[in-house]
Amino acid sequence: MTAMLSPDDDSSTSTPPTPGPFGTPGQYDKSGVDLSLIRANMRVTPAERARRAERARRAALRVQKIGRAARAKPA
Repeated sequence: MTAMLSPDDDSSTSTPPTPGPFGTPGQYDKSGVDLSLIRANMRVTPAERARRAERARRAALRVQKIGRAARAKPA
């Protein structure tokens, strides 16, 4: 005897679950790594990841330069 499937149980029409926003429970592995960030990073090409890293590096250097200039000003 086979079990009857409800419309919700039909796997042929179901879509995979979409990932929730950052910080959503279930987005982390056992070590606490945010898997949504890894998934988002893997969707882009290596060249785009390199461009993003370079922009982040430049932004960090700008912030560092601004901080040094602010500390160098007399009070």
